[in-house]
Amino acid sequence: HPAVIELGDVDLNCPSNCQIHNTHFFGTDRQIIRRGQAFNFYARFHNREWDDSMDQAIFTVETGSHTQNMCSLSRCLDQTCWSASYKIHQPKCISISVFPPSNACIGRYILNMQITSCGHTYQRCLGDFYVLFNPWCAGENSRGIEMV
Repeated sequence: HPAVIELGDVDLNCPSNCQIHNTHFFGTDRQIIRRGQAFNFYARFHNREWDDSMDQAIFTVETGSHTQNMCSLSRCLDQTCWSASYKIHQPKCISISVFPPSNACIGRYILNMQITSCGHTYQRCLGDFYVLFNPWCAGENSRGIEMV
């Protein structure tokens, strides 16, 4: 029977995300991203490939005031709320996109990943990231207008 998937290295991909989010002038050693725009990082596994039929992941993002937002890892992003999707990047490695909605609070967040695999659940803190306002995001400038 298949083994519980073992999470190995997680690369938050800060330099690339900072470039894409126009925050590289703050330095590229921290994850500084803009709301309304996804950021990507890589999760490697020690023992086998990620398998949707056996493995699930839930991400929680929490701010200093302990506000928690949760989202499940799926195949596509929902751009109306916190969401997470993935695609295969390399053998035993997936590329994960996390989307902070345009109404996300600005500030520091802690990112946790909870994996349930073959009936076992474990959690890892992946580190922190900072969300800034996004002058390039349509949602920032159209408060109160519902997109249908």
